[in-house]
Amino acid sequence: MKTRRTKTALTPVILILLILFTRTLYASPPENQPHVSKSRYLINIINFFIDLELTQEQKNAFQELLTDTHNEINPLIEDMHALRTDMDEVLLAEEIDTAVAEKQILDLAALKSSMTTIALTAKLQGAQILTQEQRECILTQKVEWKERFLHWRNLFSKLFFN
Repeated sequence: MKTRRTKTALTPVILILLILFTRTLYASPPENQPHVSKSRYLINIINFFIDLELTQEQKNAFQELLTDTHNEINPLIEDMHALRTDMDEVLLAEEIDTAVAEKQILDLAALKSSMTTIALTAKLQGAQILTQEQRECILTQKVEWKERFLHWRNLFSKLFFN
């Protein structure tokens, strides 16, 4: 493996989850502004942060995984956006219909559960695309990143809270 770039440590799997969970948390973009997926650029960003020496086959597999995951989650995000709009109407009504609100809460929880399942399945598939050496490289980078984060967090804690 090539030497890793310092001061950067993101894993493809973590990056995929961050993107998916960010989209999950903020539901969908405003109406009439469709989201455009640029997953091929995402692979280049991942390779920039951690030089995993991804083969073209692996890059293609990640590209396909990202596209498939995006296609699975996007309709759920649109459903969640619509459900949240409906919930606002119910919760802000003059009289709150508790039965309808409880059903909407259950529907929202089911949507979030589905998205989490899809994201974690994508994480598993992403890990399976990588070789053992690439996964070890990611683990090493993750430990280094965590140590760096803890160092700076502790330093700022001492400066501002002691």
